[in-house]
Amino acid sequence: MSESRPPRPELLITTVPADIALALLDRAGLEEWRKRHRGEDPRVDQVLIKLREAAVRWIELTGHGLNRAPSADDDAPSEWLTTAQAGERLGLAARTVRRYIANGDLPAERAGHMYLIHPDHLNRGRYAA
Repeated sequence: MSESRPPRPELLITTVPADIALALLDRAGLEEWRKRHRGEDPRVDQVLIKLREAAVRWIELTGHGLNRAPSADDDAPSEWLTTAQAGERLGLAARTVRRYIANGDLPAERAGHMYLIHPDHLNRGRYAA
């Protein structure tokens, strides 16, 4: 009788759409889990990093994360900015932009683990360039 071996795990691969990657990281808590267990298993780290990369790219390409449903004009290029992009436009560090958001001085939309800022909001308030 021949002994059957289980398949190697790296041969069993699945594809995860970027919006689902964002949902898994944010709503299922995988982003927090990734931070707490970083370094325990390099293969798990690699997969979670790839999920994060896909989620961030999804946000960049669509201009929205999990907090708003796609609208009819979502086929238009994204106008939303990351904190780094907003900081660049204002001549501020991304950390300063996040502080404005945390203080309620700058409106932003939470998308997973990051914030997105509409450019119209950069011209309002004390942080305007």
